[in-house]
Amino acid sequence: MKLVDQLNLVELAKKDPTKIFSGPTAPRSARKWWRGVFLFLLILVAIVLVFVFSYKIIYANRVYPGVSLGAFQVGGMTKDELMKIMQPAVDQVENQGLLFRAKSDLGQEDIFVKSVLIALSDPDLSRRVITLDLDATANQAIMVGRDGSPINQIQQILQARISGYQLSAVFEMDEQEIKNNLEDNLKSIEQQPHDAGFTLQSNGDLKVVKDQAGYFFDLDGAISQAKYDLAQLIVEPIDLKSVYYEPKVKVADVEQMEPKVLEMLNLAPIVLQYQDQSWRINKNLLSQWLMLDKNKNNVIELSFNPDEIALYLHQISQSINQDALDAKFKMAGDRVVEFQPSRIGQELNLDTSTSVIAQNILSGISTINLVVDATTPQVLTQDANNLGIKELIGEGVSNFAGSPVNRRHNIAVGAKILNGLVIKPGEEFSLVKALGTIDAKAGFLPELVIKGDRTVPEFGGGLCQIGTTTFRVALYAGLPITARTPHSYRVVYYEPAGMDATIYDPQPDLRFINDTGANILFETKIDGDKLIFDFYGTSDGRKIDITQPKLSNIVQPEAPLEIKTTDLPPGTRKKLESAHAGADAEFTRTITYADGSQKINTWKSHYRPWQEVWMVGVASLDQATSVAPSQLQQP
Repeated sequence: MKLVDQLNLVELAKKDPTKIFSGPTAPRSARKWWRGVFLFLLILVAIVLVFVFSYKIIYANRVYPGVSLGAFQVGGMTKDELMKIMQPAVDQVENQGLLFRAKSDLGQEDIFVKSVLIALSDPDLSRRVITLDLDATANQAIMVGRDGSPINQIQQILQARISGYQLSAVFEMDEQEIKNNLEDNLKSIEQQPHDAGFTLQSNGDLKVVKDQAGYFFDLDGAISQAKYDLAQLIVEPIDLKSVYYEPKVKVADVEQMEPKVLEMLNLAPIVLQYQDQSWRINKNLLSQWLMLDKNKNNVIELSFNPDEIALYLHQISQSINQDALDAKFKMAGDRVVEFQPSRIGQELNLDTSTSVIAQNILSGISTINLVVDATTPQVLTQDANNLGIKELIGEGVSNFAGSPVNRRHNIAVGAKILNGLVIKPGEEFSLVKALGTIDAKAGFLPELVIKGDRTVPEFGGGLCQIGTTTFRVALYAGLPITARTPHSYRVVYYEPAGMDATIYDPQPDLRFINDTGANILFETKIDGDKLIFDFYGTSDGRKIDITQPKLSNIVQPEAPLEIKTTDLPPGTRKKLESAHAGADAEFTRTITYADGSQKINTWKSHYRPWQEVWMVGVASLDQATSVAPSQLQQP
């Protein structure tokens, strides 16, 4: 090539680099080089595709090589083989639960947390605490390299082959229930530490209380270890580690502050007041509120224990608090036959009042006004006759025949709380919030629940009947359901299967939105063994069609479960639960609006098989066995 041609080629490259190797001016060697690169890439892609295609044929219905599940290499296994290696861990969790082991100078405590809580008379309170899901775990392994886009599948296959693909077992755990169980059982062997302090004697003198070092157990750490073990398919005793605590406030600190403490106590009696009510705080009670602490500069200070003050305020709040009442009315036909005017409520503000009390006493003020907040009803009396409630827009029905006395009582109490509520347009209704605190004060009765090897009373029986019936009336009213959880297993009170909803404070909840553009009146009634919930409002012309639930994947329950207890005489057997087959249920709701548009929702429910449960009396509880990875046999 001549020099002038080379210079022209350089100028051309500056103006448009893409033309360097194109057209008649492109060097033959450059064209050959690009053809070689293209051919190489084409061959490489073909090799990868052939490799992946062959891989998919060789490992059809098997896990791809390089995939590990917990401590196991599961490449090449079928789903059945996967479930086989997991079965020992699942059996251990189901039959024994988890074993937590705590040691201290006061003794050793072995705490078994069962996988299920069994209610003696009400299935609403029977629930799972720990679940290892074999099917979901096996499917997860099988789907590596088979899920997502083709590129993602190739990436997963190569990653598994080259560097490995680690999976964890799928499980569910009620952490708060486990924590509560551990706390209840560890009290006898914990040595609670405390700072030095004082008590007020009858003669008015202060008696110094010595500080005490101590220890408590790391529950959060133990639960984290349990979660890790389950993810790795390890079921073995979990050691509870003790946490040592050295007191910050020593005896010398208390003696130093004694004059200041006595000066503060001489302010008594402290008078708390609200309107025409007053409460006198004597020296003895005031001394229980006072505490010594060290600030960030390690300087001892006199302060107040907010928990002690709040405890006292909670007691006197019963004479101050008054619930706000919505205006309510009950309809019969097109007439209002029952009316309740609205009422402004009031509630003692515990946090703010506690702070105000501490600040005032430290400032030498002995008469203190409590802080009370007004609570406004959602529906005022002046609005009650303008709510636009005209007609029945939905009805839900369930049957609780065969329920024991306490359960029937709780259903009636829950229905009474809901009766007459007005749900505003656009409002998201929360059933848990509407029911409020479920305790004896609200009128509810407890049921007995087996937790580990103890039988304890628990509130909440019968409320899933309320949840299920509310779910059904919202369905038939055509309202958007924003939160709904089916039961873990089928319950006779909630047939047909698939149209139930479980609730428990604070979760799971049942929630839906009033999108009708008008107010909805929530009316409840009990007719024999039937619980009937009606929604009255203004129809916007929507039509509702709901299919009958279809059942599939029916799984028969396992052998009966025996729960050993010392609450029954040895050898005595008592049946707690009947067996229920597991199944999947599905139904569809079609809403046709006035403009002809449609919204279709499908609800799917998965019910585990629930084995027959017996309580068996024994003289003493057997010690647990454990299953470690070395004991799990691969096929």
